[in-house]
Amino acid sequence: MITGTNAPQSPDAGLLAETLISIPRAAREMPGGRVNAATAWRWATHGVRGVVLETIVVGGRRRLTSREAIRRFVVATSAAAGQRVSDPTAGQRAAAAGEQLKLRLARRA
Repeated sequence: MITGTNAPQSPDAGLLAETLISIPRAAREMPGGRVNAATAWRWATHGVRGVVLETIVVGGRRRLTSREAIRRFVVATSAAAGQRVSDPTAGQRAAAAGEQLKLRLARRA
């Protein structure tokens, strides 16, 4: 293992410090609503509007992304489409959290 300040840094090294999630989970957590897992895979492998969803491959097989990478992807694709993305307000975050809680409780019932 190479350590120290002269160690080569992978472009994905920053992704490792973020909250990693699977591609299917990322599809369920997309801002604006769930997308099909195949759509998220396509975004990760081919991209959209010239922007590719950042991912890392673990063990040569399992591909992961991060919640932060999803946000960057949404902002970049929106910018490519000529739209401006703003951060959600506290009320919007609370409403989204309430919806997630309702879904979890409904699954348990």
